[in-house]
Amino acid sequence: MSIGGHDLKSDEWQNLVKNIATSAGVDQLEFFDKPDPARLPVLSWVPKLGWCIVRNLTPQGHWVLDVQGVVKTIPADENLPCARLTLTIEQSN
Repeated sequence: MSIGGHDLKSDEWQNLVKNIATSAGVDQLEFFDKPDPARLPVLSWVPKLGWCIVRNLTPQGHWVLDVQGVVKTIPADENLPCARLTLTIEQSN
């Protein structure tokens, strides 16, 4: 993985996401080797595309990605580590 011309290892990517999540007030952060279609959306990094949100899995077996507002697809058998961030929504009375 490369960000700004620097290669990142898996644990470095996770540390970067952890730091961002902490700053954003994320309540729960989980990392996975690949997305679970029942638990989308998730954050991911695709070296050819950059940061993306995994939105869906098509019936044809492709992940639907949101890459800076542009929809892209990649085969579901490609390596796609991801992170699921959970925020608590405060309800006012």
